[in-house]
Amino acid sequence: MLCDKCKCNEATFHTSIDNGNIKKTINLCQDCASIEDLEFNILDEENDIEPTCSNCGYTLSLFKSTGLLGCSDCYNVFIDDINNVIANSQYGVHHIGKKIEQDNINSTSSLIKKLEIQLKQAANEENYALASKIKSQIIDLKENLDD
Repeated sequence: MLCDKCKCNEATFHTSIDNGNIKKTINLCQDCASIEDLEFNILDEENDIEPTCSNCGYTLSLFKSTGLLGCSDCYNVFIDDINNVIANSQYGVHHIGKKIEQDNINSTSSLIKKLEIQLKQAANEENYALASKIKSQIIDLKENLDD
């Protein structure tokens, strides 16, 4: 959706004005919203201007009171407020840290279990050469898992 003012940029700020009988939605881009001195997190008491999702009609005050959003478009409409909530509840909005290696451990463990089943099948079939290769693979994987 394009900005109602400049008609060039994508509208990311959506507000509704309700004067009793007439309800008007204004869609502005970031630049035009800054020029108009509109803040995403401030309700203009005089004009009842409040950021509102044009898709579902969810308002900023509903988001602040419930902590929930109405639809996927709400993420774009309330992005600054969402980032403020995240920043206040943790050490910022960007992930900084190490990825847990648990996925790698789980995949290695499941591979070892599969190889152990294959080892039993090879032994039952008296295919000792294959059983020996599988056992070597299992030993190597277990050693790497311990490191």
